[in-house]
Amino acid sequence: QLFRSIDLSYTADSSFASIPCYHYELPRWALQNVTYNPINAAYYAYVYTGMLNLTQCASNVPLWISKAMFLDSDMRVRDNVTMERDPDKKLDETYICIEPNTGVVIDGHKRVQINIQLQKFNVTGVLDHVYPSFVPLIAVDEHGSITLELAGKLRSTLLTPLALVYYGYWVLIAVGIVLTLSGTVWHAIIIRNKYQTDGGDEGDDSVLVNAEVKSELSDSPEQYLSFDGRGGEQSRYLDIE
Repeated sequence: QLFRSIDLSYTADSSFASIPCYHYELPRWALQNVTYNPINAAYYAYVYTGMLNLTQCASNVPLWISKAMFLDSDMRVRDNVTMERDPDKKLDETYICIEPNTGVVIDGHKRVQINIQLQKFNVTGVLDHVYPSFVPLIAVDEHGSITLELAGKLRSTLLTPLALVYYGYWVLIAVGIVLTLSGTVWHAIIIRNKYQTDGGDEGDDSVLVNAEVKSELSDSPEQYLSFDGRGGEQSRYLDIE
């Protein structure tokens, strides 16, 4: 028991059993001393970083909690103790993986280490030459994860339909864009053809008008009228023989 609540921090997108998830870890600031995180003054974190002081909660027994293998702890804490291996973030970090659509935890590890603090004590003579250090008593790794069978059911009942909806959404948008562009181009072609057809008919009508006028005036040689292409009168003159 940590005797306090700690918020986990999002670190990256991840996956477990082929299921996309959000990866959360125990942040460094949660166990930093007051020099780096003044909020931890409420938990007596005055000296060591990476250690949670439980002395007041354990009837003055100098118990301290850290991450496994003193991960993210002060180097002075690790230098006074010989460990079987160096800290490894992948092996010693506390984390959980959450499926984002349902909020279900599909994988997680709670890894803590309980330590007792040794200090120099001159009364007995046994601890006269002991350097202040932390001795690991026990390391705990609480683990839970979704089974492969449940992971398969989750993928088939949730992730596959969501993928179909997602890709179908973009396919419909693409089809709508194509139809819109096709309609615009087709409308432009229709307008252009109509404009060309109207222009040709107008030219034919002008030629027809000029031919009719000349035919009518051929019987009266005294005067001729000159018309423009739209049938309008431009000038009048007499033909004197």
